Amino acid sequence: MRKYKDAMDEIVRGELDITSAWHGVQDRIMKRQKQRRILTVLIATVIAGAPLLFLMSTLESSDPRPGGDASSATSSTSSLPRDAALDVAPLAHVGTPNNLSAIAYGFGSVWVTWWDNEGKRTSGFLAELDPETGEELARLEVPYSPWEDGSGSLAVGQNLLWIVGHQPGTTFSDVVLVALQTDPLRVVAEVPLADGDAGGVTGSPDGGAWATVVTRDKSGTESSRAYYVSPTTWLVEQQIDLGSMRGQDLVATSAGRLWVRGPILENGGLVGEVLKGFDLASLTEVATLPDVADIMWDGSRIWIRHADESTTYLQEFDETTGEVTGDPLLLPGNVQIAGQAGSGWVVGSKVQLVDLANMTTVSSAQVDGGEAVAASSQAVWVLKSDSTVVLVRVDGASSTGSTQGEPANQGVT
Repeated sequence: MRKYKDAMDEIVRGELDITSAWHGVQDRIMKRQKQRRILTVLIATVIAGAPLLFLMSTLESSDPRPGGDASSATSSTSSLPRDAALDVAPLAHVGTPNNLSAIAYGFGSVWVTWWDNEGKRTSGFLAELDPETGEELARLEVPYSPWEDGSGSLAVGQNLLWIVGHQPGTTFSDVVLVALQTDPLRVVAEVPLADGDAGGVTGSPDGGAWATVVTRDKSGTESSRAYYVSPTTWLVEQQIDLGSMRGQDLVATSAGRLWVRGPILENGGLVGEVLKGFDLASLTEVATLPDVADIMWDGSRIWIRHADESTTYLQEFDETTGEVTGDPLLLPGNVQIAGQAGSGWVVGSKVQLVDLANMTTVSSAQVDGGEAVAASSQAVWVLKSDSTVVLVRVDGASSTGSTQGEPANQGVT
């Protein structure tokens, strides 16, 4: 009932189209028609027998799975208090305004990439920030700058940071995947990928990384490929043809699958945004999901932001079936998502903390948008175009709620 009330409140405020809201309610009604017919029969039987009443009470007290409707799910799987308040604190200015590329959280620090074209050459930079104070702990000039229009150009891997970039000051040139250790901060490998434009990058469970490169033929038609780099040989050992999809956001999972999200471009125009899955043993496509505007990895599960002409919502994605599962949470339009360890963060004109176990909004705070986001279980860092990093965290909690950052989907969009 909480979700239906939230939807009605959004309709009153003009944030949600009433037709979209009704479609969502109608879908829920259809899904539960069979259950209600069964309950009707059981209730009628209860009148004639108290023992059956006990049985029904037992069944109703069981929560079949986390992530269900808020009216029936329990909070026992969530560490988030229902009345959690959020603190908002601008931390620091970092990098060059309007030239920011990406932000990520991992290894106990916040990491920001940007490029600077002042002077005679363009350089890429990586800065390490204290997650609580915003103090700059280290800075490194990177030999290949992150993609200047980029998304997901920085990723936290198992043991390394990864940046996919190109030669400074150029586009459609040699794309290189850069591996960096964090203590001390230094480059440990530079792996050439292909001629083109740098796309996204994600760490792999085995310690390597996947990155995408966009190429363009003589007619101007774009295509892209994903490249896997081994952490032991520093060589490209696998490739996947992504076709006309511009791969931007990537997640590699322990189930042996690579998920790539991005727009489909034909004749220079956008024809849709999709999520594609590939089996890494056979390098074959196993699933395609349309209308996916964003993805996030919370450390164990994939979540998508679905967006079509009338509806935007957050929903869990089952990589085994290649389909969405559980109940959706309506979102206020064009937002960014990030998550970790059961907590989801929705960033737009305000930040919303979402309990992913119950798919309910726990709390919200005003931030007036951002260019990129990174998250732990207790906090989210918002990177703004003026180079300000804003920390939003659960009141009274440490921002470093987990030690590993989200491995993908951290870049400027």
